Formats: sequence, C-alpha cells, structure tokens
Amino acid sequence: MPQIIQTYTLEKAVTEFPAQTVVTASNDVEAFASQYTGGSGLFVAIIVGYVTAALYGFLIRKNLTIKMPDTVPSNVSESLSPAILSGVILAFFFLIRVLFSFTPFDNIFTFITTLIQAPLQSLTGSPIAIILIFTLANMLWFFGIHPNMVYGVVMPVMTANMLANMTAFQQHQELPYLAMSIVSYVCGNSFGGQGSTYGLVISMFTAKSERYKQLFKLAGPPVIFNVNEPLIFGMPLMLNPFFFVPMVASPLLMGGIAWGMLSILDFSKYNPLIALPWTTPAPITMALKGGFNYLLIFIVLLIVNVLVWFPFFKMADKKEYVLEQENAKGTKA
Repeated sequence: MPQIIQTYTLEKAVTEFPAQTVVTASNDVEAFASQYTGGSGLFVAIIVGYVTAALYGFLIRKNLTIKMPDTVPSNVSESLSPAILSGVILAFFFLIRVLFSFTPFDNIFTFITTLIQAPLQSLTGSPIAIILIFTLANMLWFFGIHPNMVYGVVMPVMTANMLANMTAFQQHQELPYLAMSIVSYVCGNSFGGQGSTYGLVISMFTAKSERYKQLFKLAGPPVIFNVNEPLIFGMPLMLNPFFFVPMVASPLLMGGIAWGMLSILDFSKYNPLIALPWTTPAPITMALKGGFNYLLIFIVLLIVNVLVWFPFFKMADKKEYVLEQENAKGTKA
C-alpha cells in the first residue's frame, strides 16, 4: 500500500503504529490495552494501516510539511518534514477514539469485532466453508485465474481464527477453530502445492509415454516441497479436460475425510504455535503439529489423493503414448 501512494514509506510505517495505539482504549489501570494486539485487533490494524497510508499520501500531496532551507542536509529535512503529517494523523485517530467512547461499543475494536469480524470468523471457521473456498480456488486455477484472488479476501479472517487458536492454546483452553485449521491445511498447498498434486506425481511413476516420464524427472522433486508450478504449466493442468475432476474433487474429498477423522481421533495435543515454512513437506509439519494422529490423517489422505488422480492421469498418459507411437511410425515411414 505505501509503495502505491509513492511517498516516504519509512515515515508512513512509523506513523501507523502510534496511530493504532491512539485509537486503542486504555485499561482501568491506565495501561495500554494489549488484548487488541492479537487476532481481535487484526481487522482494525488492517483498516488503520490502510487509512494511515492513504491519509499520509493525501496530506503530503497537499505539501503539508515543514520546509527546511536548502542548506539543511536531506536526511535531516526528510526526518523533520513528516512531523506535521504525523500530528494530523494522530489527532484524526484520537478523535475517532473519543467519538467511539460515547457509543455502546466504547471503542472501535468492539465495533469492528461485533459487526464485521465476528460474523466473518464464524463463517470461515466452518469446515464446510473452508472446503468450498479451496474448491473454488482450485476451480479458478484450472481456468487460469490465480487462487490468490480468493485467498486475498479470506486470509485476513482465517488469520484471525488462527490467532484465536494460538491464544486459546497458550491459555490451556479448547481451540475454537481446530477443525478449520486442519481442514484448511489439508485442502491448501500442503499436499504438493495448489491442486494437491502429490497423488499426480505418485501416479506418474507408472507413466508409459516419454513425455510424462521426462516431466516426472523435472517437475516431480519440487512437488515434495509444495512447489508445483513446473507441473501445473508443464503437464499442463490448466484447461486440460483430463484433470478438471481431480483438481476440483481433491479438496472436497480430502477436506471431508479430514473433518470426519477429527471426530474419532484425539487432537488435544495439536499445537497451533508451530509454524513451519510452507515449503516444508506435509508429513513433517503434520507430525510436529499434531503427532501420530495428524500423521495418520496424512497417510489416509495421501491414499485418497492418489486414487483421485490415478485414473485421470492414466487416461492422459494413454493418449500421449498413442500419439508418440503414431509419430514414431510416421518418422520411420
């Protein structure tokens, strides 16, 4: 956002934090209300950051800055020029805080949480909603539309849910969004990238066509680390009628099975605080976060994933093999 407005990004970033602290209410002991620095304050943080950057850019375009003589070094003048801007922005957010103190909500955090964040968290906290979201993302990806078009909308809310899980875990309470966390992980990029292509790569072990044999050597290893762009574009999976069904069916089946297994397996030791890089292979992440039961879910879902991809890959491989044989005969002739 700051880069879009094309003004001083450092000063703008520095201004955003005090802007959020000004809009934050105080506790009875006159201390900073730290409860809003977690998931409960995520939406307000996004809004404050956006408004701060937009307001900063607007004011600086209006030349509302301290003008220093040319003899003053640029690093000094640039550090002093945002002083008025910061004061105006802080006054603006302080006014918002005062106005909300006269409402039943008391502060903007309660207002946003009650009317916007809580309903959205309840919606995205449902495993059914998560399965549908990732199914839609896979469907769009099949038609060449990047799934971030979907994730960019829902990830702030899902992040708030994950932070709520972390807070509950630290307080030794039941995780409110345990099912969401597990279903979203198995439906996302964890099983070989977008589209859950672990099953496709394993199916490629049986390839007869030279094309898919070579593609397996090139695109197979990166899939272990959830990097499947070489496979997505090399196969290709996009607009390929052979692979529409497995791309759409994978999150439906895997998410539904994982959700069902939650009711029969113990996940009281699931640790939401463990956050490994997205390139970490799924069995490692799942074993560390949830122990043997989570690893058992991986094994079951991997089998399901292979069964989903295998028949459709064999049809594509058979067609490619026939074409190669015909081309070979034509070359000999």
